[in-house]
Amino acid sequence: MVTTSAPEPEHTRFHLHWHVFLTHFPLSLISITFAFQVLHLFAYPECFELSSNILLVAGVASLVPTTWTGYHTWKHQYKAARASIFRKKIIIAVVLLMIGIPLCAWRIIYIGSSPQAVRPSIHWTYFLGTMLMIVGAILEGYFGGRLTHRPRVPFKSQR
Repeated sequence: MVTTSAPEPEHTRFHLHWHVFLTHFPLSLISITFAFQVLHLFAYPECFELSSNILLVAGVASLVPTTWTGYHTWKHQYKAARASIFRKKIIIAVVLLMIGIPLCAWRIIYIGSSPQAVRPSIHWTYFLGTMLMIVGAILEGYFGGRLTHRPRVPFKSQR
């Protein structure tokens, strides 16, 4: 008598969802960047400025793989559904990158060479950029939460 074991159910295998894992890094790092920039503008310690610069670079660097994994998840898991929530998330991610990359480059090149020579107007420009990024991060989190905590009904494509 030959006995065979039943195949293992697929849902018991561990599978890491990279986008879910990565998505919290840019959101939290951009949030802390904004908080440290506020502290720097109103309390003036230079350590807050340095911290906000480092956190901004880390936040934007982590935004790149997060955006890529989000796009990959949309293409494969959601079958490139043309629901408006995906369009919003893709546009916001691209805008965050379009604001974050130049802001990082500007902070590293211009301000990194001589932080003492920075005028207050420059700090307010940086603050405005981080404020736009925090708004984008909040919107990304909101729409991501709507995807995660929605009733399980199939998406209808708007093709």
